[in-house]
Amino acid sequence: MIASILENVAYIGVTESFKSTRLGFKSRKRIPTAKDRRTYIEDAHTPIIDRDMWEKVQMIRENKRRPTKSGTTSIFSGLLYCADCGAKLSLATANGYAHFRCSMYKRTSRAKECTQHYIREDALKQLVLKQLQQFLSYFQQFERVFIRQQIDATLAERRYELSAKQKQIAKDEKRIKELDRLFRKIYEDNVNGKLNDERFYKLSDGYEAGQEQLKQEIEALTAEVSEADTEATNVARLIAVTKKYTRIDELPPPRSPKRICG
Repeated sequence: MIASILENVAYIGVTESFKSTRLGFKSRKRIPTAKDRRTYIEDAHTPIIDRDMWEKVQMIRENKRRPTKSGTTSIFSGLLYCADCGAKLSLATANGYAHFRCSMYKRTSRAKECTQHYIREDALKQLVLKQLQQFLSYFQQFERVFIRQQIDATLAERRYELSAKQKQIAKDEKRIKELDRLFRKIYEDNVNGKLNDERFYKLSDGYEAGQEQLKQEIEALTAEVSEADTEATNVARLIAVTKKYTRIDELPPPRSPKRICG
């Protein structure tokens, strides 16, 4: 129940539609649909939770930070991935030093699905801090150039995504027409006695369920395509956060599990 509350987009003013679908035309049982096939209407009502706070909660829940046996935690826990196999890097301690190692190698070292490698947390902190300082320095000198670069990059990515979704819509619409044609054919076969009633109902239920799922997918994709671009908003958020800092001398310490849960 708590997890469903934390993930509920209604608290940030978003209405979520097509959360479930029926198994078949005659079935009353409903099953949940995948989140990427649902429709989301922004600013449908007044939010009661700040969006930035909501997104922070989602990030924390997605990247849960579990302390090691010694009670050690890290600000990088849940955020690092192995460059070789893509598995998450897990936090460990040895000789008084915290380090991250490939979780895949840890589980399958004998199978040799990945190699033995690690990075110390203190070294990682220095690398990240250096990158942040360089970024902050660049932003302070070339703010307008940075904004233009970010908008151009996000618009290009947006155009690619919209093109892919429009192609999927056309594909789904073509499939719906094909199912209509197949439905008419089995109906005629049933009337002419070429197809018995049991087989007809089984096929028609399958076609109806397929069409219903495709229609929901088309509606969800169409809503995404017609949404107003959010690139400027995302860039503005990044700029607002960056402007809070004039200098970064050290990274913040990790939050304790109690503080995160609270």
